[in-house]
Amino acid sequence: MTRRILLTSLVVAVGAGIASLPVNLQVKHQASSRLTNIHISNAEMGGNEGLTITYGSCESTVAQDAHHTVAKVEPRSGTGPFRLVWVLPDEIESEGCISAWGSTGVLYGRSERQRLAERHIRRRGPIRMDNDNGIDSWGPWFDGVNLLKNKEPGLIDVAAAKSKSVAVVGAGMSGLMAYLVLSQAGLTNVSIIESTQRLGGRVRTEYLSGGPFDYSYQEMGPMRFPATYTDLESNQTVNISDHQLVFSLAAEMNKLNGGDKNLSVDFIPWIQWNPNGLVYRKGFKLETGLPPTVAQISANSSLSPPPILDGDTENLLAAAGVFLSNSTFALEMANNMFKAHKEWLGKSRGLNVDESTACPSI
Repeated sequence: MTRRILLTSLVVAVGAGIASLPVNLQVKHQASSRLTNIHISNAEMGGNEGLTITYGSCESTVAQDAHHTVAKVEPRSGTGPFRLVWVLPDEIESEGCISAWGSTGVLYGRSERQRLAERHIRRRGPIRMDNDNGIDSWGPWFDGVNLLKNKEPGLIDVAAAKSKSVAVVGAGMSGLMAYLVLSQAGLTNVSIIESTQRLGGRVRTEYLSGGPFDYSYQEMGPMRFPATYTDLESNQTVNISDHQLVFSLAAEMNKLNGGDKNLSVDFIPWIQWNPNGLVYRKGFKLETGLPPTVAQISANSSLSPPPILDGDTENLLAAAGVFLSNSTFALEMANNMFKAHKEWLGKSRGLNVDESTACPSI
């Protein structure tokens, strides 16, 4: 059966007769994700009462029999098509129809049967942030899971949503990312409110002289984005999932900027260890006035006395060593930082580590 709606000859059984329906409902692609567009034309046939769009049995004759309400459309004039965002609920059956009803119960339109993709029904996809996947919705991430659930999109009229004015507070990376996503989604009335005179938030580069290509600068914010982790025991290399979004964003920005080197986001190798690297510890310096190098300390450890740590820090380092020396735990951090963090919090209690101290260390 074709997946297109027969826009001019859509018919449905109503009571004992066959009636041609004026409102056209069309889903152009098989629903294979949580959100799907419904295209509607001739919506003015609902008159002053507006329309209620539902999903349910293709044989239903009253709106109350529907599985769920997709949206309520305000009265509008004109025959031009518009779109609604259909948010598919968790439990939904395939082979139902989308219907348009007037406030008095008159059926104005009905779609073809909707064959939902099996992957949608089974909810396969990215890591689920729930208890079944080892992520506690309470605690380590500021109750973020419940917050996201409470913010799930409701019934959306696309045209009405795009006409709204949106303010993004803060021009840090999160604010700039929000602006990019909203702009690419078609919203044009988006503004960023920033209290300072610069963009980037904690991502900040101070140039000592010249500009970006003089290589005379100091990074004042985040510098390192580990890309992969290699387990020395199994020789297994995995991507660090926590940072893949950063690399995807950089690639998208470089694409939007047409590869302009003056605007490009580039990553250079991070040198973790070098024998000529300087070691700064409690202001210790050589007679030359410079801190000792790694090679000099390796030859003479007295050049950099070990730090004196308090008891809580000693306990934390000991507990962290139990985890970080475990290659299995390191792989878990690379694959799913949230789940690994939960495991750390759970097991650290048995190691007499205060949770308030343990949280920032991972």
